[in-house]
Amino acid sequence: MGLYEKIYNVMCESEALEKSMTVGSGSFSYKAVSEAAVLNAIKPLLKKHRLILIPIKVDVKEIVNSFENTKGNTTRLMTQLSTEYKIIDVDTGEFEILAAPGNGADTQDKGSGKAWTYAYKAIIQKTFCLFSGEDTDNEHSEDMTKKNTVDPIAKDVKIVTLKMVKDKATEKGVSDAQILARLNKDTPEKEHIKDINLLTQAQITGLYKLLNK
Repeated sequence: MGLYEKIYNVMCESEALEKSMTVGSGSFSYKAVSEAAVLNAIKPLLKKHRLILIPIKVDVKEIVNSFENTKGNTTRLMTQLSTEYKIIDVDTGEFEILAAPGNGADTQDKGSGKAWTYAYKAIIQKTFCLFSGEDTDNEHSEDMTKKNTVDPIAKDVKIVTLKMVKDKATEKGVSDAQILARLNKDTPEKEHIKDINLLTQAQITGLYKLLNK
């Protein structure tokens, strides 16, 4: 049995993963697949078929975004990784190179760890077809158009910017302090967001939808 047949067998014996992990809180949370869920699903099968997956290359790009607010300058770090892993058949020595990107943002020094985790999960999920979430191919294009007509904001999150949120908040008479109070309502104090410029894309999108109600 060679490497490709073993990969095929792992793919056949594994199941689709559900997005069971909640990231964030309240209206600004979203579902994701945790690293633990991915590892718990695939590690027993790698052991069974005597396959190992090891990192062999990573290219790192650090992006520093600085914002000025009433308290001074605030910095957010974005780490972009381009990773390569080698999947090896222990019995034959046969191997293949797998690649995946990963992004991670953090206000301190955890961006690279987040990016690495994202890339690792992506490699495993794409290699063994551990699909998660909804498949838009199951919907007729007319149905998708109807959804967008009902909720025009529920499009690609890239179209929603922080400036759009600030403009909408100004229109509604909502201050930055009120926005932060809403975001921090259900989170421990040590996790409070102290600068509106540090909102994640998910929070920006959720906040924009909330302001449009």
